[in-house]
Amino acid sequence: MTTILTVGVNNKYSGTLDNLPKNIGKLTNLTELKVRGDIRGVKRLPKSFFKLKNLTSLEISMSFLTDSLEAISQLSNLTKLTIFSTKLKRLSENIGELTNLTELSICCGNLIEMPESISNLSNLKKLKIYCNTLTQLPENIGNLKNLTELDISTCKLTHLPENICNLSNLNKLEVYSEIITELPENIGNLKNLTDLDISIYKITKIPESISNLRNLRKLKLSCKSLEQLPESICKLTQLNELTIFITKLKELPEWLANLNNLKTLVIDCALIKELPAGIFNLNNLNELSIINANFKQLPETIGNLINLNKLIIECSLINEVPESIFNLTHLTELSINTSTLTQLPDNFSNLSNLNKLEISCYSLEQLPESIFNLSHLTELSVNNSTLTQLPDNFSNLSNLLKLTINCALLKQLPESIGNLSKLQELTIMGRSITQLPESFSKLKNLEKLDLRWSGIEA
Repeated sequence: MTTILTVGVNNKYSGTLDNLPKNIGKLTNLTELKVRGDIRGVKRLPKSFFKLKNLTSLEISMSFLTDSLEAISQLSNLTKLTIFSTKLKRLSENIGELTNLTELSICCGNLIEMPESISNLSNLKKLKIYCNTLTQLPENIGNLKNLTELDISTCKLTHLPENICNLSNLNKLEVYSEIITELPENIGNLKNLTDLDISIYKITKIPESISNLRNLRKLKLSCKSLEQLPESICKLTQLNELTIFITKLKELPEWLANLNNLKTLVIDCALIKELPAGIFNLNNLNELSIINANFKQLPETIGNLINLNKLIIECSLINEVPESIFNLTHLTELSINTSTLTQLPDNFSNLSNLNKLEISCYSLEQLPESIFNLSHLTELSVNNSTLTQLPDNFSNLSNLLKLTINCALLKQLPESIGNLSKLQELTIMGRSITQLPESFSKLKNLEKLDLRWSGIEA
């Protein structure tokens, strides 16, 4: 079905139709229009469509659209345009005449070329291109002087044009490529960047000029072939968020400790064997995620990060959790995911502010009783391959809204689960569990129940 939804000043036209009405052009006061559908027969828009001169916002989401939209320039008042199609291979150069556009999103799975005329859209502020067959950008993209956001995170680009570094007002840049081998040396010219996401697998170095991005607040480096972080990053003293996803990186530099304004740090590096000691002196850190690291223990100094709100540990080799974690009394979210750890300290009562707790410790022999003293907990997830029973203390978790239990050897659920009067979501996994406790009927606020991966039959 094709859905048309339009909202304008004192005008509204909406409905579900089998086709686009040919006389739609008579709705001349429309200012916003969304056309969505997967009808195989609708490959072109009716001619009258382009008589809607007052349109300022247009979304065309039609999977089988092949029309290159030659007449799109007639909609000269458009400020926002979204085009989605899985069949469209070409866009008309006439799109460059929409000089009032401030936002343009193009999501076309078969588009092989972008119109060069896009560089004429002098008022464009946001450009999002999601086209996984697109191999190059218009060479004059640097002419878009008012552009503040550029997202090319799902394209198959072979290179970035040098003049992309002329986008002097750019605040946010997202780039993804499995083919690009280098970044423009002048990337440091983008001095207004606050958010930079580089997901380019084949680059082996980051240009030193990155140190010029002194306004950068958020940096994500997902670069599989990078073997070293440039020291110039330590000059980015305004960074609040740093994500390092680099599979070939063997060690993290000590200078990370100089990034005193960091609030969020994500480390996903499979080859690193230890963390720099200085990281645990980053007193402003609120969120820390350590993922896939190649070490067995965390240092006791992790307890120095007293302002942490969120801690995620996903390292299969970790076999011991330091007692000092329970000094992190500001934690509201804690996730521990490991295959080899057999026991946890029974000090969870210290973490009285926890709202969300995930224990995915597949070799854990016993669930700490102190978990059931966390009266502020709203979400609890327990994933395990060895536990045969759980403590029958669930009644104490009076504010729990969401509970997931995934225990392969667990045969029986505690009766106290039925006392979770606020519980809204319950997921049970594990084929050994064949029935729900009798108290289950007391869960009057339950809205979502998932038993698909359990042994319980409907």
